[in-house]
Amino acid sequence: MSDIFLVRHGQASFGAANYDQLSELGHQQSRWLGHYFEQQGLHFDRIVIGGQARHRQTAESICGELSNPVPFECLDGFSEYDFETIFRLYLEQNPEQRPGAGETDRSVFYRLLIKALHAWAENRLRGDLPESWQQFEQRVRHSLDAVRDTPRGDKVLVVSSGGAITLAASLVLEAPPSTMISLNLQLRNTGVTRLRNSGSRAHLFSFNELYHLDPDDRRHAITYS
Repeated sequence: MSDIFLVRHGQASFGAANYDQLSELGHQQSRWLGHYFEQQGLHFDRIVIGGQARHRQTAESICGELSNPVPFECLDGFSEYDFETIFRLYLEQNPEQRPGAGETDRSVFYRLLIKALHAWAENRLRGDLPESWQQFEQRVRHSLDAVRDTPRGDKVLVVSSGGAITLAASLVLEAPPSTMISLNLQLRNTGVTRLRNSGSRAHLFSFNELYHLDPDDRRHAITYS
């Protein structure tokens, strides 16, 4: 039996011109997680990252705390879906839902993103989409199969984003798209989701764990963006 540790990236730069960069807190969250892995004596036989800069930056900060890290493999199937385009197309299709000038709270964005994701998954979203929901599901499934193709006893670290990780968990559970959408915005930065691979299938062992942020003086570092 092999173990797959799916880690969401550290806090990124929400609201900045380039979201795809870790904040200083994001780097610290990642270092704390790497230190936790090292303390637990975890040795990863493979380290896989998605295609975003924040995935690589998170992996680099984690590995800075590991005594014997291995080279990264990049699997684009673990890249995040293009939430910005999906959000924009949904508002173009539903202009009456566009937030007002004073509605800049993150909760407004997340509420509309959930609606946009449902429209995307149900093929109700029109426009120049970078990929269909079915294509997103296919690439995540393919990459999950690739990391499951690991010798018995090996441990694999995968650093990705909330959408790809929750879709992978939903695929393991054989759950509908609505499950991924429900779980997606609950995933915390550097949250750890663990799969156990028995050969014939994978099993969800734990979800969205933050062992490294359990101390009281780190509770402030729990973030979702």
